[in-house]
Amino acid sequence: MRRPFHVLLVCSCLALIGAGAPHPAPSPSPSPSATPVPVASAPVVLVYPFDTTGQLKANVGNGIAQVFTQEMTSAGGLTLLPVPDSVHRSDFLTNANKQHADYYVSGYMTPIGNGAAVVVQVVSADSGIIVFSNTQQAYSMNDVATQAQEAREAILEISGRGTEASGTQSASATPAPTSTNGASVNVGGLGNLFSGLFHKGGKAAVTPGPGATPHVKPSRGVIVAHVQAGAGAAAPDAAAATGALTSAMGTFFTTTTTNADATAMTTAADAICGDNRNNTIATGTLEGSKSSHMFGGGNGYAFTLSIYTCFGSSLYQNTVHANDVTSAVNAAVKAYVADHPTNN
Repeated sequence: MRRPFHVLLVCSCLALIGAGAPHPAPSPSPSPSATPVPVASAPVVLVYPFDTTGQLKANVGNGIAQVFTQEMTSAGGLTLLPVPDSVHRSDFLTNANKQHADYYVSGYMTPIGNGAAVVVQVVSADSGIIVFSNTQQAYSMNDVATQAQEAREAILEISGRGTEASGTQSASATPAPTSTNGASVNVGGLGNLFSGLFHKGGKAAVTPGPGATPHVKPSRGVIVAHVQAGAGAAAPDAAAATGALTSAMGTFFTTTTTNADATAMTTAADAICGDNRNNTIATGTLEGSKSSHMFGGGNGYAFTLSIYTCFGSSLYQNTVHANDVTSAVNAAVKAYVADHPTNN
């Protein structure tokens, strides 16, 4: 009887010892690897040759585009694509989409004295809408380079890149093309463009009216809204008229642009002007026209310039006929300046 009791006692002790033994610690689970933060790709940009008016030399617009491309590439943060030969303004958006660009830059130049008024427009290739516009008077390549940098900064800001790309060269950025749209322009000698800007004997297409000069502008500025295409005018013609209107107004007044719909000015004016009420709003309608009396039976344009106050009331309206869009717009603006030299 004793042996079973001893066996039971030993088994109980072993059980107690086993219960008090610590369990081995579980192996730690591997820490999840951090997901790398994707690096935003550089916005892809095309710079098209700038349109020129009046007596500007034909290669000036190509040269200005090269300056923009070179400046943007050097500053970094953007991917600049070469522009194929013979791309017309009406095909800018189509070509930009074909090359998978995010934005394209285009513009207009109007001669002023020894320089030019340069209108720069940055267009979203996704929507076809102008997302940035700037007008400045340029008398040297430095002035053009400044506009190029402002356009670059606007693209980075709109793309959400801000200043993070400032001073950094995008790894995917392509070198600035040595020629734009088939132009043979030596980039190193672009500084000479402004020394011989006009054709021999050429004069400025638009001259300041009474009370306004390119250097002293009245305090009341102009906000340019998109020109509408009327009967017989295509959308590219209206876009060209908008650029010409911005350039011409910029000759005489401090000028900005808006993408707001200005078709119903009585309700749109307040939103367009915002807090700055010391402005007028310039827009218009472009129509194709035929007049055997004025154009010998050929095609021409009728541009109706409309100026509004920030309260939506009409300040001025005038219709001008001409053989080309720029001439019609310039003549209408010149007439307005003669009647309203201080934009009042």
